[in-house]
Amino acid sequence: MNFDFEQLETLLAVIEAGSFDGAAIDLGISASAVSQRMKALEKRAGTILVLRSKPVRPTEPGVTVLRYARQIVSLGRELNAHLGEGEHAETPQRITIGVNADSLATWFIDVLRELGRREDLICDLRREMSTVTRNC
Repeated sequence: MNFDFEQLETLLAVIEAGSFDGAAIDLGISASAVSQRMKALEKRAGTILVLRSKPVRPTEPGVTVLRYARQIVSLGRELNAHLGEGEHAETPQRITIGVNADSLATWFIDVLRELGRREDLICDLRREMSTVTRNC
C-alpha cells in the first residue's frame, strides 16, 4: 500500500502538535487542509488513525502508520538534504524531547544551550510529569 508523503507528514505533524490547528501552524497550511489530508490518509488506510481528542492520539493502527510516517519523512528529509547540497538550503531535522521539571530546572539547561547552537535541528520541548513510586 502506497501512502502520499504529504499525508504522512501531516499525520506526524498532527500527533506532534497534539491538534489539527497546531499541525496547520507547523505545516504552514490551513486547518481545513490538514483535515482533508487526514481524511484522505484514513480513507487510504481503510481505518481511523487518530482519535480526535485533546490532545489528538493515534489509534492502534495509527501507531503503526505513524511509525512508518516517521521513517518515510526522515528519509525524505535526508534525501532532500543530500540532493540539495549547494542549491537548496537544508531542512532542519525536528525532534521531540520529553523532560521532567526537575531536570529542566537543573542539568538539562546545559543540554538546551548546546542544542541551541545547532542550525540543523529544531527541538520541540515537552515538560513531562514524573511519578515517584514509594513502598510504604
